[in-house]
Parts: sequence; C-alpha cells; structure tokens
Amino acid sequence: MRAWCLVLVSTAGCAQLFGIEQTTSSEVRTDAAVDARRDSGIDARTCSAGDAHVTDPMTGACYMFFVGPKTRDEARATCNTEGALLASVESANENQLITSLLGMNLAFLGGTDEVTEGTFKWEDGTAVVLTNFATGEPNNGTGLFEEDCIVIHGDLAGKWDDRPCGAEAGATVPGAYAFVCERD
Repeated sequence: MRAWCLVLVSTAGCAQLFGIEQTTSSEVRTDAAVDARRDSGIDARTCSAGDAHVTDPMTGACYMFFVGPKTRDEARATCNTEGALLASVESANENQLITSLLGMNLAFLGGTDEVTEGTFKWEDGTAVVLTNFATGEPNNGTGLFEEDCIVIHGDLAGKWDDRPCGAEAGATVPGAYAFVCERD
C-alpha cells in the first residue's frame, strides 16, 4: 500500500486520499500517539449531559444527573436519548460517586421490584446485589400504596428508599424525581 500511496502522492497526496493527518518528514508518530488519536475518534463520547455529570475514574462509566422531576418512564426516555440507562449501583464507591452529583435531591436509580415484590432488579435485568437502603426501607409505602422504584437520597448521604415510579393513588410522596443516567 505504501508503494501505491507514493505513486499517488504526487497527484493527490496520501493524507488527502485517506483523510488522515499529514506529517512532515521530521515527524515521528509513536504507537501511543496513534492510539490516542484512534480513541478520541467518532465513537468516543464525552460525559457532558445533564445538570451535573461525572466519569468514574475506575470504570470509565459516565453518570449524568438531571434535576427533573420526571416519572421513572420519563426519566428512562431521557436516559435512552443519551445512550444510557437509569443508573445501577454495584459498589459503595459507585454509590458515593453518584451521591456526589445529587446535592440535597432525591433521584431515581434504575432499580425496581415491580415484577416480583421484594426482588429488586436493575434496568438491564441483573439482580440488585449491593443495597444501601435506609433503616426501615424498603417498606412499600407501609402497605398503603405501591413503591416499586429505588431512589437515592442526596440529603441522607446516598441512602436508598423505595418510592412510587409515577403517580400512585393514595401516595403521600410524589412519583416524579430527579434521576441519574449511566452510560458505560
């Protein structure tokens, strides 16, 4: 290919033919420079959506906080437009990272027990293994109404609560909250 390119360089130039950056004869491209350029290409997405956002330095996951308030289904739709899901929490470190975005807000995470009461699953169908429920939670509205969605409390250092996923008859709490999206 190099020989073919050298023949064409006099008429069009290899860089122009293949849409690559031109180099002078004194420039040397290292493998690290090539990798960095490839990694910053079209597929690389910045973590910049929402009212606040953070990238997990351990996993590279992007967390986007939206003040909302929205129902869980509305929050899901917003996350989907960002190429994300409502956030799942798989470590104490991840819970703390998400909590750092919230301020004093309550926000939907992606956990729900609407399929089987008391068995929480994340939006991708995996089981909720690590939990951080506040004392006395989950309590399903103390039996007075359905609370199928997990919210995280910024005002309670990242403790969780089960809350309604939307408007719920008889509920004493709203079914619309801020929310956190996660994109891997």
